[in-house]
Formats: sequence, structure tokens, C-alpha cells
Amino acid sequence: MEFERKIFSKPAFDKWNRNSGIGSVVLIFAVIYKTETEQSAMELSVCTGWHLPSTQRGIEFKCKDDGLSEFNPFAPVAFGLSFHTDKKPEDMISYLECDRCMIIKGTCYSTMYLTEASDRLLNILITQNVEDLWKELETALINKLDQD
Repeated sequence: MEFERKIFSKPAFDKWNRNSGIGSVVLIFAVIYKTETEQSAMELSVCTGWHLPSTQRGIEFKCKDDGLSEFNPFAPVAFGLSFHTDKKPEDMISYLECDRCMIIKGTCYSTMYLTEASDRLLNILITQNVEDLWKELETALINKLDQD
């Protein structure tokens, strides 16, 4: 099997004035497998903790005010491991439909696994290297495709 490897990013934001909060840069690591008839992907999303300079100071004060002085709001956090496919699953209960998926261009059906796996993969990225992360994502995708 041959995989396409892609890294996407979403910029940090400050939308307090619109009641949408603030957010840090998000990095998305995705491995994509394509055949003649369908596409599938496995993705790890990481909240980097890299905030806009205008919000960073406010976050530091907020943590102190809330008694969270030991909490590091600037540490990276894995959101989860997500599976994407352009093939509509028979059981849609655990899937979300997205008509503008940035990983699989066009309509996609995705599900997220909020497991220790995402923390383990983040740890691999931090303590080892991105090549090991790619291999783990490829294995996760192969396992998921074998299940279906």
C-alpha cells in the first residue's frame, strides 16, 4: 500500500468578541490511501499551544486568577485520532458527514477515536521523529481498513 502524507495547519485565533473564544495553532498530520474507487485517511490533530501574542498574556493571567498556576496552557495536546472515508458507512451512528473535508477533498464521513492512542502518537512526535509518527498513522489506517 502506498500512502500520501500531508500536514495541514489551522491558524491561532482570537474571537472573544464573537463569543467563540480563543485557540492556538492546530497541526494536522494525515496519511491518505487512494484506490480507483475510494479514499480513506487517518489523521492526528495536535493543538500546539501556540497562541496569538495578543491573547497569550491574557491566558497567563486567567490561569493565575483561576488557581491554575501549575497548568501549562501552552503545552501541546492531541485532540484525537480521526478516520476519514469518502465511502458512506452502512452504520452512520458514529460518523459525521462533512461536505468540505480538507483531507479527503469533497464529501467525507469521519469518526474520532478519543483514546490513549492520540496521546501516544503525540509522544512519538515529541520524543522520536515525524517518520515514526507517519508509520504509526499508516498502521492505524491499515488496521481500520482491515476491520471494515
